[in-house]
Amino acid sequence: MSKQIRDLTEGNIAKNLFKYTLPAILAILLSRIYTTVDSIMVGKIIGESGLAAIGSTASFITTLSALLWGAGTGIAIYAGSLVSANKKEQAVRVIKTNLFLLIIISLTISVFGIFLYSPIFKLLAVDGAIYDQSLIYYIIILSSQFAVTINSFTNDLFFVMGNSSHAMKTSILNCMINVSLNYLFMAVLDWGVFGAGLATFISLVAIFLYNIYSLSKVCKGFSIAKQPIKINKENVAFAWKMAVPCMLQQGVMYISSAVVQPILNGMGIHATASFTVCLRIYDICTIFFYSASRGLSTLCSQCCGNGKAHLIKKGFITSMGLALVFSAPIVILMLIFPNVVASIFLQNASGQTAGYIVRYIRLCFPFVVLVILNNQFHNFFRGVLVPLLATISTICYSVGRIVFSFALSPIMGMDGIFLAFILSWATESIICFIMLISKKWRKRLDMKNSDL
Repeated sequence: MSKQIRDLTEGNIAKNLFKYTLPAILAILLSRIYTTVDSIMVGKIIGESGLAAIGSTASFITTLSALLWGAGTGIAIYAGSLVSANKKEQAVRVIKTNLFLLIIISLTISVFGIFLYSPIFKLLAVDGAIYDQSLIYYIIILSSQFAVTINSFTNDLFFVMGNSSHAMKTSILNCMINVSLNYLFMAVLDWGVFGAGLATFISLVAIFLYNIYSLSKVCKGFSIAKQPIKINKENVAFAWKMAVPCMLQQGVMYISSAVVQPILNGMGIHATASFTVCLRIYDICTIFFYSASRGLSTLCSQCCGNGKAHLIKKGFITSMGLALVFSAPIVILMLIFPNVVASIFLQNASGQTAGYIVRYIRLCFPFVVLVILNNQFHNFFRGVLVPLLATISTICYSVGRIVFSFALSPIMGMDGIFLAFILSWATESIICFIMLISKKWRKRLDMKNSDL
């Protein structure tokens, strides 16, 4: 393999996954830092109305983003499998063709999303008191979706090739740019929510340009003759066999948030603001197990490419152990100091918003082990080239969350929203376990390998 690639199937599996996970954790940690800093600075400088403004449409934007992330993930896994199978010329064609497609698709979605803002805001029940601020942030962030899509795709591609250091480098650069501009635009120039959105847009575009350069280096590093960027039906067909299930899986996961968002917005600014913070706290927690599970996806993908399927079981067990070990400290700290965590984001650490945040931590974080297990299954199913199973399990999660939220929130308020999370996590864990022991994925894996 070339120097851009690390073969996780060679040597000690546990050692390889550990070395892979550390830079992956740092990469994702830094990427979460700048979104968290956005929320902290908005909460401290603008207040709860600012948090509500950036959170009122977050679920919808994230759902659109997730569809594109998922497509990029599927394409990256397929391209990485081709590289592992030493079909590098075909991998380059897949990368170039689908890079172009992803940019076109993301720009189209952004245009339609901005054009249809009025019915979307009505559907989300955006509070009139924060409508204008929400619209400003919505337009800026939606305009950056092309960069979000390609940045995610590039990181996924490097992850699948066993190179987690690329994401670490881009995350460092992204964090430096975003935090600096946040301070300039919000604290110095007092541009409010507009400043927060603009800082995010500029940082994402900067990383987009760097990633385009990085992808060109990868293609050149394979020593392949220069190929024009053009739509190749064969490359598109095979790549999107993986992309569509991954896209659906990611989209379905976040659609539940978009459906539940009007309930939260209808509960008032305190509920919307608190949930914005809750999601940031949850994102911080996911860093550690998400990184470990990404190693499993990469390992499984490489095993499929080079015919070492016998290593998958050991990789699954090792990855799960790493996910639990890395996640335990942050979960425990959150549970011990929930009030301190809430105070980091808010001007008033004793108000109703803070109370919701503390309640979320105390109710949900003891059950994070279920999320860790589900994420492990997602990456396993994607890694063995059967993403449809991850999609099925996520559909069960999303349907469960929607049903539980609508059933429990009228009775229990925000506690009902939080309890819906727990019940839907448990539902998905059961479904994933059933699919694992059924071993249907193994039969489908044999069929998928015929495409490589």
